[in-house]
Amino acid sequence: DKQTDGRMQAWLGRFWLNPPYSETGEWIAALLDQITDGNAVEGFVLVNAKVESGWFDQLWSISPVICFVRGRISFVAGDGGKSQTGYYGQAIAYVGPNRAAFIDVFSEFGRLAAVLQPAEVVA
Repeated sequence: DKQTDGRMQAWLGRFWLNPPYSETGEWIAALLDQITDGNAVEGFVLVNAKVESGWFDQLWSISPVICFVRGRISFVAGDGGKSQTGYYGQAIAYVGPNRAAFIDVFSEFGRLAAVLQPAEVVA
C-alpha cells in the first residue's frame, strides 16, 4: 500500500537503495522520479551487476560513477540467520555531487567505471 511502499513516499535528501532484485527496474524508475522531483540528492544504489538490463542503462544515466564490487557480497538474513552470497556480482552506483570522494573510498572495494562526456574522451 502507499503508506508502506517506499516508492510512493518522498525521499528526503540522502538515500541508500538496495531494491528487491526481482523489482530492481521499478525501484530505479522510482529513483529517477525522486531525483526529478528534487527529493533524492545524494546516495548509493546496490544492485546486481546486470549491465545488459534496461534498468542498468537507466542507472548509468543518473550515476556518474559505479563500483563493480570485487567478489560477491554476503547478505545476512533478517532474522540473524545464515548469510547468503548473491548469485551475481554486485555494483554500487553513486548519485550526487561528491564523485571524487566516492572514487577515493570505493576504489578499495572494486573496479570503478565512470560515464565519460564527449569532451573527456581521449583518442
